[in-house]
Amino acid sequence: MFQRRHYNKIAELLKSSREKEKHPKRKYVNLCYDFAIMFSNDNPNFQSKKFYEACGLSIEWPKKD
Repeated sequence: MFQRRHYNKIAELLKSSREKEKHPKRKYVNLCYDFAIMFSNDNPNFQSKKFYEACGLSIEWPKKD
């Protein structure tokens, strides 16, 4: 099982690769999304929102009623 340190390091690597490689935004967002799906399947306590933020993505989350 992955741990928080793994999630943080991967997010850091993704973010730095985005800055270096200038990936098209949609491709980068999809890559981060794929990682988040894999991590949430591995760990039910995984917090996708925090991961996306660590990757440098700002996502509008639906408000809970």
